[in-house]
Amino acid sequence: MTIEDMTGKTYQIWPFRSDIEEGGLNIGAIDLTRYPDRIDEILELNLMPTLKDKVLRINKENTAIMTLGCWLGEAPDIQGVLDAYIQFCFRPSVNTTGINLNNLDDLFYEHVEEKAGKEARHSMETRLEWFVFDVKLYAQHPVKALHVAVEAYTPSDLESFLSPLVNWLHSEFLHLAS
Repeated sequence: MTIEDMTGKTYQIWPFRSDIEEGGLNIGAIDLTRYPDRIDEILELNLMPTLKDKVLRINKENTAIMTLGCWLGEAPDIQGVLDAYIQFCFRPSVNTTGINLNNLDDLFYEHVEEKAGKEARHSMETRLEWFVFDVKLYAQHPVKALHVAVEAYTPSDLESFLSPLVNWLHSEFLHLAS
């Protein structure tokens, strides 16, 4: 698959402040690596408790990955369908020179196939959309961030796609953590 460049408006410096966007509240970015106790403020994760636990773990522990944000809401183009995404990057202290970020999706899909078979891989490949964008962490560390989106009918369905991804990110790159 191909990870596409993110088009459209997105933040360029992280963490970003809260804002009101198109009639809805954006609580801003919460740095869970520094403030894991604030996870309950991320309302989307309260609807996805399994994913919430995995997001807390990947941020709280000394891992190579940190999450930057997530979202869950109604799909704008299909009634009764939910959209969700998770955004993440490698922590600034992690040396990523040996990692091809444009190939991260394929590595994940290979893992899914190895663990759950070709049908599971096909399901993930057809449902997940991957994007990459540039961001400055703490206004000083330029990194490539990834945005992985999925559509489904229920928060539980969304979790079934995003939770395995967060699990894989945690275990696959743990050896890079300092």
